Amino acid sequence: MDGRELQPDIMETNPDNCNFIQNNNNNNFNHGPEFKRKRKKKMFYKDKEKQKQSLVTSGTQFIRVFQKQLQNAKASKEETLHYMQRVLHSIFFFGHINHPQIKPEEFIPTDKLETYKRVFQNSFKEYNTHFPRQAPYSILLEYMTKVNNTGNPESLMEKLVELNKSLRTLNEEGEQVVANYFDFSASVVTQSYIKDPNNANILECFYGASLSCKGETQRKIMIYISALYVWDKAISYVVSCGDTGHGIVFPEDVHCKAYRFTTEINGYKEIPPCVKCHKMFITNFDPEYEVVKKLQPWRYGNCAETESLSKLLQGSLEVRNHLHTFGDNRQPMSREDIEKTFTAKHEGSMREKLANCLASRDFRVAPCDWKFFTPGT
Repeated sequence: MDGRELQPDIMETNPDNCNFIQNNNNNNFNHGPEFKRKRKKKMFYKDKEKQKQSLVTSGTQFIRVFQKQLQNAKASKEETLHYMQRVLHSIFFFGHINHPQIKPEEFIPTDKLETYKRVFQNSFKEYNTHFPRQAPYSILLEYMTKVNNTGNPESLMEKLVELNKSLRTLNEEGEQVVANYFDFSASVVTQSYIKDPNNANILECFYGASLSCKGETQRKIMIYISALYVWDKAISYVVSCGDTGHGIVFPEDVHCKAYRFTTEINGYKEIPPCVKCHKMFITNFDPEYEVVKKLQPWRYGNCAETESLSKLLQGSLEVRNHLHTFGDNRQPMSREDIEKTFTAKHEGSMREKLANCLASRDFRVAPCDWKFFTPGT
């Protein structure tokens, strides 16, 4: 006798189980490939919308804080117009190349929108046709170093700490969060300087910030723009080489010090260079490089050392003429060799990569027509 004959028919014993079986079948169907695809797509767009709102909040807060800083510093009308136009254009540009796109109007409170459009016309007109030379925090840092004693990093860092605190905003739960920490705030600021070999006094000092923009494509775009048009070509060359090149050797009197902002202490902490900076820049780091087992995930060119050392080279002819590196055959390369090699081997492919990235973000200006934003008067 088949054991199944001794079991009552579950359908006959409990007709309600028909619903159970039907519901169970529906659940199996709803969790099939099509359901999972739709759910994944829904979660993707939900995450994108959340990221967009974070960027809008960050941009709005950054604009408010920077404008207040200009007011507190009693900047002139011309100076205020100059820096605010640059910050607005940079934020609007990153909004445009975000996915999904963010219109300039979304960063400005409704009651102030008409005033902003009237006063900062160029920023609203050229955000999708002209490049920014710097990310927002680098523009802020440029202004802060202009109005502060750049030879006194402690004083500058104290003011930057206060600004970073001002970039805090309330989340939906009413908790304090750093809205701009991953969007428009730079986590690292670097000081590159030249020391007097006779008395160790700092002769010239230059500051830079890590890339203050969110998103892999956005970072690529900003690195490509900087390497092609903004940085000193020696910096562009070594960033382009990445893992395959040799570091550029700076004169002995050049030094570099990095500071990371951390919310744990609400302040800056001195940090050694990362693996990539240690490889690219042969100079005096303070603190010295510490060996680590894994390569940092960020791209070559992302670090604050890149901007500050580029400014140093652009500001000091003496240093610029006395740096060198080595080619693939270990033969020394002079300053002229470095520039020629960058132009011959890297510039073309980098322009192509930039064009592809921009096209993927609806920035439709042809490479022959690429221009930089210039603040109006």
